[in-house]
Amino acid sequence: MGNNRLSLWHFVTFTALFPSQRATMAQHNRLTYLGSLIFASLLLISCQNKELVSQEKYKQLKLDMSYEDVKKIMGSPGKVKKFPGQPSTETTYVWKQKNSSYRILVTLKDGKVGSLVDIK
Repeated sequence: MGNNRLSLWHFVTFTALFPSQRATMAQHNRLTYLGSLIFASLLLISCQNKELVSQEKYKQLKLDMSYEDVKKIMGSPGKVKKFPGQPSTETTYVWKQKNSSYRILVTLKDGKVGSLVDIK
């Protein structure tokens, strides 16, 4: 697509905000840039307020919970970790907080939580 053509996004955004004006390419570009900045800022704010791993989440986990319930609490599926000598009926999942050594390990035995460990 050439530089002199407007995208549908440019057209719809500008038309919605300024219906009575004819837009120039520069106005469309500024509006798109401003919209992108606002979107990126909101995305960063929402990500900063969410901790993947926390003691509050660990306290909600209970023995005999299903893996589905654990994923709902943790907000993600976790990473599978196999330990030497671990029985094939057990699967351990690990959740780790970025920029921290804090981790939560959940071991499932026959599909249910058999053990919970938080490592600080």
